[in-house]
Amino acid sequence: MLDPTFVTNTIQDYYEKAWYNQMIIYPDDLNSVITYIGHYINNGVEEAIAVPGPLPRVDDPRVTDDDVYTPAGILEGHCVAIGASTKHKDAVVRLIEVLLSDEVDKLSSWGIEGVDYTMENGQMKPTPTSLETFNVRSLYGFMFTYSSDRLSDIFLDMELQKVNPSIRDEYAARFKEGMKIAFEQQSKASINLMDFIKLSDDTITKKTEAAQLATSIVAKAIIGEISMEEYDQQVRDFLKTYQFITDEYNNKLPDVLKLMGK
Repeated sequence: MLDPTFVTNTIQDYYEKAWYNQMIIYPDDLNSVITYIGHYINNGVEEAIAVPGPLPRVDDPRVTDDDVYTPAGILEGHCVAIGASTKHKDAVVRLIEVLLSDEVDKLSSWGIEGVDYTMENGQMKPTPTSLETFNVRSLYGFMFTYSSDRLSDIFLDMELQKVNPSIRDEYAARFKEGMKIAFEQQSKASINLMDFIKLSDDTITKKTEAAQLATSIVAKAIIGEISMEEYDQQVRDFLKTYQFITDEYNNKLPDVLKLMGK
């Protein structure tokens, strides 16, 4: 995991190393792991079995669930919100309600009965042509961040069809158990209140800058470009430089907590 030669700034190079160097742990969101099933097979690494799981957690009382696990997004990612200046709030509310409806969830995942799926013994089964329309219809699942239970189930079922039939059932069982455990762990994380706090434009810019610098400091320490003493000093300087971001967040936090009834 700390192999210095793995560091790259080219996405294609990164993926090639991920697929062919037998990387054991690959950080990504849970539903994206489903794509690894096909990726490994398409790249000729058929012996690989992708199993999702929660992020590793250090056994330390100072480390909390919120430090490790990321809660589900509220109004970020692929979702939409209502602009405060809109003149058609009621219409927008109705649109969002439709996009979040059970009907749209079903249509964006399984599609149309008789066309994209059939019912067999009370179970929904994708038709041979279901994959051809999946990418189009799943676009309408953006309010579910493309990750509703139905979308995950149908996508996983289609990807598993690429697996050798002799191991397909065992593969599916391992994958589904891994997803179950990972989601259970993720659910322990609290709602991220940053989703509800509007920082100033300048602070948002500096926040992006801070995130890039933090990543750089950690990466340099991992590959041995700086000593641990230099790392500690750079972290201290970093915290001092960007303390104002935390200060603004803390100043606005009480109003958000009041709004949420906490």
